[in-house]
Amino acid sequence: MEVAPRLPANVKVIDLSGDFRLTDPESFSKHYGREHTRMDAQAQFVYGLTETNREAIKSARCVANPGCFATATLLGLAPLVANNLLSCRVIVDAKTGSSGSGAKAAANTHHPQRSNSFYAYKPFTHQHVPEIEQALQSVGEWNNELIFMTHSLPVARGIFASIYCELKNEVDATGVRVNVRRVLP
Repeated sequence: MEVAPRLPANVKVIDLSGDFRLTDPESFSKHYGREHTRMDAQAQFVYGLTETNREAIKSARCVANPGCFATATLLGLAPLVANNLLSCRVIVDAKTGSSGSGAKAAANTHHPQRSNSFYAYKPFTHQHVPEIEQALQSVGEWNNELIFMTHSLPVARGIFASIYCELKNEVDATGVRVNVRRVLP
């Protein structure tokens, strides 16, 4: 947030941090533990999940790269939300390997520590929750409760998200595929 807004207008920016993913400054402060000092630059950034925002990304100068857990969750939920298929709360049980868990080294993110451990972290307070909800609101009517739990797996890399929900209508695999194509080209 200190560097990107100062770059020349002819420079394309892909922000890999979480600094420009959220449009609400209070939500940013709550989930990232610091004040957002450049909300004035927020409007320049397009949320970078190509499956739901492809056209806007094509012409954008500034792209806010989505978070890892957010990407895994949105790929599963966006087609359901866009087609108004959800009827209840959504439970996401997401797991990551030691290559995940942020950019800063810490004792619990070091691979030798994690290689034999399986544990929950940031239970019910993960910073990707408001990002997921904001992105879902942009593809359809989202007013469901999201229960989001993250875990560290004893593997080197990867994200695995299990999503539990009930649908309003019965949908077979063929119907889902057709609807997914409308949202995720």
